Amino acid sequence: MRHNAKWKLKGKITSMLAVASLMAAGCRRMDSLAEPSSVGEAAVSYPDPGDEPVRIPDAVSDADQTQPPQIAPQNPETASTALAPNPQNAAMKDFERRVIELTNAERQKRGFSILTVNPHLLSNSRQWAGNMASRRSMYHSSMDFGGENVAWNQSGPEEVVKAWMNSPGHRANILRPGFKSIGVSMVSSNGPYWCQQFGW
Repeated sequence: MRHNAKWKLKGKITSMLAVASLMAAGCRRMDSLAEPSSVGEAAVSYPDPGDEPVRIPDAVSDADQTQPPQIAPQNPETASTALAPNPQNAAMKDFERRVIELTNAERQKRGFSILTVNPHLLSNSRQWAGNMASRRSMYHSSMDFGGENVAWNQSGPEEVVKAWMNSPGHRANILRPGFKSIGVSMVSSNGPYWCQQFGW
């Protein structure tokens, strides 16, 4: 009798360990899944109450896209390129410059003027990306400038600009003819938090 009870108990323990092992494996698989990326709602403020949004032209096909010439940078931190003019020599990270270049390439393809790097917007966007990362939440700042795009979990400049261009409100900010200047940054916590700000 005792021998039979011992085998029953051993069988139950083995079953419980097997279930626990499967559950742990399932948790590991769930944790390893890539989180989806997302973009917030686009935000824009107009300089005058009577200003209206402008119509944004349709997307340009890949066949119509050409690579604009680039200027080799002198000082990597402050250099201007053809698509990231930096008249005030603001120090920039490579990924910040690249987002600006990609943004300006989208504008240039459609005949809009390119945006210049603005130190105030660069500093602002860095601070706001840091705020979002520290709170692990994507939302807009209280803007004292023209417009703002935010995003979360895109792996690099190409991916985040593509995400913004695929979202009507963010695309409208990128292609808004009245904007003259730009700043952008990214800070990581539970994924990269991106912030792009525009000035009139």
